[in-house]
Amino acid sequence: MQQGIRASVGICAYNEGRNIGGLLETLLSQKYGNHELAEIIIVASGCTDTTVSVVESFSLEHKGMVKLIVEPTRNGKAPALNRILGTYRGDVLVHLDADHTPSGRAIRLLLDPLTERSVGAVSGCQIPYRGRFFMDKVCAVIWELHNETQLHFSQLNAEQHLGGVLFAIRKGICDQIPEDIVNDDAFLGVQCRLKGYRVLFESRAHAFFQGPRTITDYVAQRRRVVYGHLRVKKQTGVAPKVLEMSSWRDKAFIISGWVRKRWRLLPYFIAACFLELWVNSLARVDSLRKDNPHKIWKIALSTKNHMNVKGIQEESR
Repeated sequence: MQQGIRASVGICAYNEGRNIGGLLETLLSQKYGNHELAEIIIVASGCTDTTVSVVESFSLEHKGMVKLIVEPTRNGKAPALNRILGTYRGDVLVHLDADHTPSGRAIRLLLDPLTERSVGAVSGCQIPYRGRFFMDKVCAVIWELHNETQLHFSQLNAEQHLGGVLFAIRKGICDQIPEDIVNDDAFLGVQCRLKGYRVLFESRAHAFFQGPRTITDYVAQRRRVVYGHLRVKKQTGVAPKVLEMSSWRDKAFIISGWVRKRWRLLPYFIAACFLELWVNSLARVDSLRKDNPHKIWKIALSTKNHMNVKGIQEESR
């Protein structure tokens, strides 16, 4: 039997009082197999809701396991993540956004490949809530293409993007990220590649979430993400392996394969293309600015609805 991994879970939270309790319950009830959960660290930044009190109650019940760091002021995600990077005790850090919920085996599936020393990080598969509304369908298109892109490069055994909000990274690869970085996952993935580590994609490790349900929230969120990818490329000289930065050949292969499987969503794909053109234009204008307009971003409120996690998991199988 391979030696297990001691894993720390790190969560950066801002006003997640409605969801953080359910997330902690899910993490504490996960099956980790041969691996060990060393701790769960939550950095609550500038929270004005019940996030801190909810986490405090878990911390009292699970002393030494659930740890809370309170930042009185919201300074952006990168500084909060640096608090975790500077304090976690595990061999591996598992990162998870506070508004996502992992499937039952997700953490173990991320940790298994990291028993191989050549693997630096593993990312999971994000699955949006499959709702009935127009923007639910558009989000499904975008995230299915995101996952298809990761799967494509994974099957080619090519350089890989550390995508999404559920990922695990080996200790020592990066102990601190620049505080003006927006896409921490993309930056950490590039650091793995620069240091000679492989980045893998585990399609069975699911993270469920509510996507933006308004065009305004969608554009704001995607604008920030695309800007973040452009900033990582500018700061490191290496482009994240995402669809918008892939070669036209890879784009054609990924999109045509997805269309063959999901042709019923073609009208939403066309709508998504127009939105992405607009988003990319805005992000490129943002990249010309000297300051970082997305360091502390406006929350997309339509993504913060409390979710029925069991229902989402059953619906997304």
